[in-house]
Amino acid sequence: MKKIIFYNPSFETGGVEKNIISFLGHFENSLKYTPILISADNIKIKLKKKNYISIPNVKIKLKFRFFKYILSFFYLIKICLQGNCIILSFQNNILALIASIITNTKIIVRLNTSPEKYVKSKIIKIIFKLFYKKSDAILVNDEDFKKSIKLYFNLNAKIVHNCVNIKKINQYKRSKIKFNFFKKNYLNIISVGRLTSQKDHIILIKAINNSKKKNKFRVLILGSGDQKNNLVNYIKQNNLEKIIKISKYQKNPYKYINQSNLFVLPSRYEGSPNILLETAALKKLIISSNCRTGPRKLLSNGKGGYLFKVGDYKKLSKILDNVRLKSKLVNKKIDYSFNSAKKYNVSRQKNELLRVLKKIEN
Repeated sequence: MKKIIFYNPSFETGGVEKNIISFLGHFENSLKYTPILISADNIKIKLKKKNYISIPNVKIKLKFRFFKYILSFFYLIKICLQGNCIILSFQNNILALIASIITNTKIIVRLNTSPEKYVKSKIIKIIFKLFYKKSDAILVNDEDFKKSIKLYFNLNAKIVHNCVNIKKINQYKRSKIKFNFFKKNYLNIISVGRLTSQKDHIILIKAINNSKKKNKFRVLILGSGDQKNNLVNYIKQNNLEKIIKISKYQKNPYKYINQSNLFVLPSRYEGSPNILLETAALKKLIISSNCRTGPRKLLSNGKGGYLFKVGDYKKLSKILDNVRLKSKLVNKKIDYSFNSAKKYNVSRQKNELLRVLKKIEN
């Protein structure tokens, strides 16, 4: 059997990891592929069958990404030298491409973030283009993302969409929860994501501060990251402690989203954020930044929710001031996003992935 290597040295919390789990699930009954997960984090993935091999079996938690990258790179080369492999790289793609060149192994590179994040100069652009050209296929999860790869690198990418399991999300949303922060007759807002500059939660907080005299708010932000202290300080300085609550990342955010009225994604850039599909599956109103890739497509350019310019907290504030949760317009947007989310199913993703594998093997 051919080995398909899922390469993700640092296994964190986010959409990328959810997609790896989904991709692994596609091979549960495969008679053609043996999945191998290479990660320096000791993780447990719940599947009906543990049909994958996890390498290396790390017993000591590595703190720094650098060491995770080196260790995973070593094992990637070791396995590829055995032959009959395809690499599916989700992270640390340059080292994965180097390993594929050294071992003459076919590789699919799955990009997760728009190039605008990391292409800051012509030299960096040239370096990434040279390496990406060595791949047998580049995967992205959004039509706008595909255009972005063409624009930045003049390379053609293939689309394998994210997927959402509506049935499972509806099961998770019913989990018991002790939570009395949200209030009746308030606008109860939730945002889920790492507390980093990319996710730009300060824009949401500024918008709330701008509108706090006009509306009754409760805002819950779920996430962890290096921007937490900055966010907390701004909240304290503007006397928003009773309005805005920051809590650590939750494995099951759906039970919290289910209790909210609406979801806000204020990101500076994204790939194709799973959390919007998951929120749409819960039939909640979505307000999102109109970053280069992701939200515009998922929300059908505003038909499935509200969009605002990246960094424009005043526009977000205006949307929050004018939104009427029980209006026909809002219900229409919620229904539209829910029906769109249903198209992003597991079968669709599996078929798209298998088509790419078949093509590079021929």
